[in-house]
Amino acid sequence: MKKTGQWIILMSLMTGMAMAGENRLGIGAHYWKTVDNVDVQDIQEDGLAYVLTYQRLLGDLFRLGLELEYYPDEFVGSTDAAYSPQAILTAGGGLYAGLGVGMGYYEDGWADEPYFLLRGGLEIELLPGIYGDIHLNYRAETFDDVTNANEEIDTDVLTVGVAVRFDY
Repeated sequence: MKKTGQWIILMSLMTGMAMAGENRLGIGAHYWKTVDNVDVQDIQEDGLAYVLTYQRLLGDLFRLGLELEYYPDEFVGSTDAAYSPQAILTAGGGLYAGLGVGMGYYEDGWADEPYFLLRGGLEIELLPGIYGDIHLNYRAETFDDVTNANEEIDTDVLTVGVAVRFDY
């Protein structure tokens, strides 16, 4: 089965888990920067991605997040907008850490392979039922890169994200 098909099945199964229980929906932004200087015209070296975020609380310790990042024109050389759905499982209370997987969709279609990410963050209740989240992401092209992150992580590939979520 193709990777895209597996991704669609995984996302469908996780969405089905959202039928009952405590759920949060929100918006956010993700600041990204290329690892190295890129000397190619029409490729931005940094920018903001806008994020639609859903979070399902799985007890007191775990959360399942489904996010859709939207990148405006000229992301990685694309002349059209790009999208990146991702699923993240996090553990922790206010301070948390998580592991996720995502897939890019560009003007030519789905990426050939998924990417993996590590996330660490802080989530606090701003007002009753309203939560603020600030986090760092480390994206890797292979799962082996994630498991070796303690040896190979580079601050040039860390990105910062913020989100506000509302209970419903």
